[in-house]
Amino acid sequence: MLIDPEDDLREVIQTGLELTTNWKIVTAHSHALGANLAAIEQPNVILLNVERVDLEDSALLAQLKANPSTQNIPVILMADRVRLSDWWRLTQLGIAGAISKPFDCVNLGKQIAVLLKWTS
Repeated sequence: MLIDPEDDLREVIQTGLELTTNWKIVTAHSHALGANLAAIEQPNVILLNVERVDLEDSALLAQLKANPSTQNIPVILMADRVRLSDWWRLTQLGIAGAISKPFDCVNLGKQIAVLLKWTS
């Protein structure tokens, strides 16, 4: 699942992942929709694309971890930068990892698989 408020970027990431992997990418344009869809769709991973980590992002992570139906879904942050204080808070909320921007859409699936130890 990909949560990204930017329509164009969301489409580029979705298309890149679907062309380079055998994954079905469910997308959401908002945190609220993403949380609801995650509970329904039960994705293997949630990619949260943000410019800078803010309170809304932290609240979404807390909501996902508090919900029994989404608490075990790994979340990977895709961000321009993450401050050390934000990283500490995010790890407390159970973030599975981070991918820095700019990223390469061709290799994004591989990066995700490595972060989640889906490959040897």
